[in-house]
Amino acid sequence: MKNKVLEDGAKFLRDRLPCVDPCKPMREDHGYEVSNGDFYASYICTMQFENSVKEVYDILLGYFSSIEISVSEKLGNITVREDDDSMAPGITTNRMVSTTIGGLRMESNTVYFSRYDEGDEEVGHQNGYGIFVADYVDEDELNPYHPHERIRRDFSTVLELTSYPIKHGLLAMNRYLAGLDGDDATPPIGRSARLTAPNGGGPDATIQSGSPLQDVIYLTNDEQSRRDTLEALKPRKLEKALRFMKIRRPKLDPCNTMGEERRYEAENGDFCSTRFTVTQFEEARSVKQVFDLLLFYFCNIEISVSEKIGHITIREDDGDDDKGIVQNRLVSTTHKHVKMESNTVMFSHYYDGSIGKRNGPGDSSYGLIVADFVDEDERHPYLPDQRVRRDVNAVLEIRAFIPQRPKSVAGELSSRKPVIVLSRWVQNRMHYPCFPVCTDGWYELRNNMDLWGRALHRTIVENLRPRS
Repeated sequence: MKNKVLEDGAKFLRDRLPCVDPCKPMREDHGYEVSNGDFYASYICTMQFENSVKEVYDILLGYFSSIEISVSEKLGNITVREDDDSMAPGITTNRMVSTTIGGLRMESNTVYFSRYDEGDEEVGHQNGYGIFVADYVDEDELNPYHPHERIRRDFSTVLELTSYPIKHGLLAMNRYLAGLDGDDATPPIGRSARLTAPNGGGPDATIQSGSPLQDVIYLTNDEQSRRDTLEALKPRKLEKALRFMKIRRPKLDPCNTMGEERRYEAENGDFCSTRFTVTQFEEARSVKQVFDLLLFYFCNIEISVSEKIGHITIREDDGDDDKGIVQNRLVSTTHKHVKMESNTVMFSHYYDGSIGKRNGPGDSSYGLIVADFVDEDERHPYLPDQRVRRDVNAVLEIRAFIPQRPKSVAGELSSRKPVIVLSRWVQNRMHYPCFPVCTDGWYELRNNMDLWGRALHRTIVENLRPRS
C-alpha cells in the first residue's frame, strides 16, 4: 500500500500546484461547513528553507513521530497517544486524543507514509527528494472511534520536499492538507471525492487576481475638493461592490460558516492576500445593529488594533464620518518595530427595506461597506523610505437570512429565526520595503495581514455579547 500511496500523493500534488514560482511563498485556504454540520478545511502552500532536503526531512520525521508533544506544548491542547507507533520503516501511525482549552475531546487516527531518495539527476532531484503522505483510518478494531465521547477529526496531507536552482538559494516544501471534523471526511488521495469547495467555481473562479473594485483615488490638499472627489465616487463604489458580491457569493447556505484565502508573493516582492469569509452573528438583533457596530469599529479602528493586536496605531486624519464616507490614514508600529502605513477610504450605506423593494437575497434590509486605498494624497503623502505601505480593498455586506436547515444543540431543534450574516471580501497588498527591514520584521507583516480582520470579528462579538 505504501508505494502506491506515495505515488498517488506525488501525482496529486503535481496536478494541484498552481503555476507559480516555487521559490516564492504561496498559500491557498478553503474552509466551510457542510450540510450535516461537519466543518471542512483544506490548504495548499509552498514554503522555503535554507537547509538541505535531508535536514528538513529528518526534522519532519521527528515531528510526526512525537507530534503529541508539540501539540501539547505549542497549542496548549493536552494530547496523548493511544498507540505505540510500532510500524514498518517509513510508516508511522498516530492515534491521538486531545483535550482542548475549552474542555472538548477530539480524536484522530492517521497513518503517515514517508520516503527519502538520495540525489538523482536523471529524475530531476539532484539534491535529494522527500515525500510524506498521510491518510486517516476509516475503521480500527484495535483503536475504535468513540463518537459519543469525542469529536472525530479526519486528516489527509501530502508534503513534498525538493530543491530548486541556487539562484534563489532555497529549498522548497510543497504542502497540501485537508481535514474534516466529523464522520463524512473528503480526503484527496485514494478516495472518489475531489477536493474542491462546493461553491460552483473552483479556485480560479473563486479567487480573482487583482481587484475588480479598485479606482484611482487622488486627493488634493483642498478640503472641498477632497469632499467632492469622494462624494462623487461613492455611488459608483457601492454599485460595483453590490454587483461584485452578487457574483462572488458562493452557492452555499449563508447560515453556514465559510472562508477561503490566497496568499502569494508578487514578482516585485510585494506580498498579497485575498480573503473571503461568511460569518454568522446569531446574537445580533438586526442588520442595522451589526452595520452600526461595523461603522463604529472603522471610525475607531486605531484603538481596536492597538488593544487587540498590540501594534501601536495612530490616526493622522480626523476620522469623521461625513455622509457615509470615512478616511482612515493610519500608521502602525509592529512588535518588531517596523512602521506600516495605510490610507483607506470607507464608503457605507444602509438600505432600509421597509421603505423600498427587496434587493438581492436574504432580508430586504442590508448594509454595505466598501473600502479602497488612496493612490496619492497631497495632505497625507506616503513615506516609502520610512514606512511599509499597505493597500486595502474590501467589501462587507450585512444581511439577514433564514437558515436552510435548523441547527440543533443537544438534540433540540432551534427555531428558524433570521440569522444576521456578514460576508467579507478583503484584498491586501503589502509593498516590499524601500528601506532596510529585518527578515523577522517583514515576515511578521506578511503573516499578520488578516489580524485586523480578526480584530474586527472579535470586536463585533464582544459588543453583541449580553452585559453581565
